[in-house]
Amino acid sequence: MNLFSNKNITKSNSNEKKSPFALKDENKIVLALICLALGLILQSLAMFFIVANNRILASRGKVYVQLPDGTTKETQEFAESHRRNEVLQKTVIDFIRLTNEWDNKVPGSDKLDREGTKIEGSNDVVPTKAYIGSYLLEDGFRTEFLKEWSQVVPSDIYSGGRISIVRVYSISTPRQISDTRWEVDTVASRIEKGTGSTGEKREVSFNRTYTLQSIVPDKLALGEDEAVVFRRHVNSLLKNGVMITDIVPFNP
Repeated sequence: MNLFSNKNITKSNSNEKKSPFALKDENKIVLALICLALGLILQSLAMFFIVANNRILASRGKVYVQLPDGTTKETQEFAESHRRNEVLQKTVIDFIRLTNEWDNKVPGSDKLDREGTKIEGSNDVVPTKAYIGSYLLEDGFRTEFLKEWSQVVPSDIYSGGRISIVRVYSISTPRQISDTRWEVDTVASRIEKGTGSTGEKREVSFNRTYTLQSIVPDKLALGEDEAVVFRRHVNSLLKNGVMITDIVPFNP
């Protein structure tokens, strides 16, 4: 009997199991598994970086400050040039009042401001209070302002014949025009009144746009022990690190 007959070979081949997938399909499955593995690896790396970043943030200690009334508040981190809106607005208001509220008193003293403060390089003078306020202005601009302001202030201020007050009707929210500069619009008026029996002399409206810039905050070397009153006055104006670089008319 021939065991290697064609009949037996055919029967043997028919009993072999066939692969459920063709070769082409198997390649696709392998490729899909590789892509899935790569996706899982990338997802794991992303999760690792997120967890690491969260741990760094969580490790940062929170800083609190205690207010005069005893309450505490969490502080926020800002850029060194950042200035709060309230600080910018107060700088403008302080400048307006110091330069426009006239009298013959020397700030922080019992002396009378009978001669004012002379402007270097000229015979012009301005009230001492306005001279102190001018330190909120940028150098160069400050000198030009004082020369012009000496022509605005009436001469009877120094003799005590006239005083003035300021009314600020509106002040805008500061507009940031760069990382270190802002603009603030104001609507205000100056009311001038005679002393004694003399009544109101005039009311002058002045609407202005002020450009402000952040600077290094002023610090007194001796702090509260500084004996010179003038230095303390200037420090109180510049300790917030803001100066005025330009003043132009504003039309509401």
